[in-house]
Amino acid sequence: MLLIDDEADNASINTSKPENDPTKTNEKIRKLLKLFNRSCYVGYTATPFANIFISPDSNEEMIGEDLFPKNFIYSLDAPANYFGPQKVFLEDESSQRALKVIDDAEDCMPFSHRKTDEIIDLPGSVKEAIMIFILAKGIRILRKQSDKHCSMLINVSRFVDIQRQIKEHVSFFLSSVNEAVRYNYAMPPDIAMKTQYLLDLKNIFEKEYSQCGKTWLNVQKELPNVIENIRIFLVNSKAEEKLDYYAYEKAGESLTAIAIGGLSLSRGLTIEGLVVSYLYRNTKMYDTLMQMGRWFGYRPGYEDLCRIYLSDESQGWYAHIAEATDELQQQIRLMHREDYRPVDFGLYVRAHPDTLIVTALNKMRLAERRTMSISYDGKLKETHILPESERKNTANLSIMRNFYNDVSLDLIME
Repeated sequence: MLLIDDEADNASINTSKPENDPTKTNEKIRKLLKLFNRSCYVGYTATPFANIFISPDSNEEMIGEDLFPKNFIYSLDAPANYFGPQKVFLEDESSQRALKVIDDAEDCMPFSHRKTDEIIDLPGSVKEAIMIFILAKGIRILRKQSDKHCSMLINVSRFVDIQRQIKEHVSFFLSSVNEAVRYNYAMPPDIAMKTQYLLDLKNIFEKEYSQCGKTWLNVQKELPNVIENIRIFLVNSKAEEKLDYYAYEKAGESLTAIAIGGLSLSRGLTIEGLVVSYLYRNTKMYDTLMQMGRWFGYRPGYEDLCRIYLSDESQGWYAHIAEATDELQQQIRLMHREDYRPVDFGLYVRAHPDTLIVTALNKMRLAERRTMSISYDGKLKETHILPESERKNTANLSIMRNFYNDVSLDLIME
């Protein structure tokens, strides 16, 4: 029997304490595998951190071995046209183009909030993101991609009541922009640009998309059609209307959608034609953060239009996780070159020095923290990011001074 487990780092992991019975999903999978004389369990996930922390020695007579990938782990290399963590967070040119900083949301919709809170207005960054989405859709139409889905994601709260309020504000803002554009887009430029929303759209176009190969005047002509066809969806368990791209495909149509949600947007759901992402959430686990990044995927013909709004802190977190993931993939390649199996090869995940944890603590019970020596010989490493802690910066400066003095003394003695 071949058992294939998608999102294998989620419910399949046994999160119970060793002295307790396994969690139900984990137990059922193990019992199912034990029914067969020959079976192979293959787990797929983009975030395998929890899987490598499973104990390779856990084996119970009634339900069999745990799901540690003892025989093989394969890291699937991303194709060159994949819009993934490397391009978004580690490559300077693409990351500077794609990433936008959220620095104005705390007053309107803070990280920490209750489901009873009232959202008075949208922060300016959300309004800018919506305008970028409108422009991106217009450019895609001019690029002969009008028959392709085009989407925007807004993920700022896990509470359904907050999501409903966000939808109301987004709907009102879109209506205001639509009215201004519809009545003024065909006016002579000097008159049209007296309309604030049209002027804002033009300024954003020149700032973000001046190199897209299309002119502002051509994009401006498409704006009424774009805005009229934008649909807003709530994506949660209580939503009355489902975000169903396939239904539009069956009708021979494409969907232009703004998806607003929380937990339902955070794992497993594919947002077709995702161009603009706005994520203002504060989870602190590697795997959960990466799963929230629904913007990873293939973006044929519009990768240059994609924009991702995150807080400055979140951008730093994602960059760290991308580096830790790349490091884990290098270990797996080394394991294959040395002809080892995972059960014989100690895999590790680089810990975050400050805030983040690799995965949920109940998935890391058997993980060990180790201090490792790393050589930077032959590598050029540079950072422009410093800790906020004055104590840490002072200690680091002291280390560098001592190192410099030691090297200088050695050179003098030579």
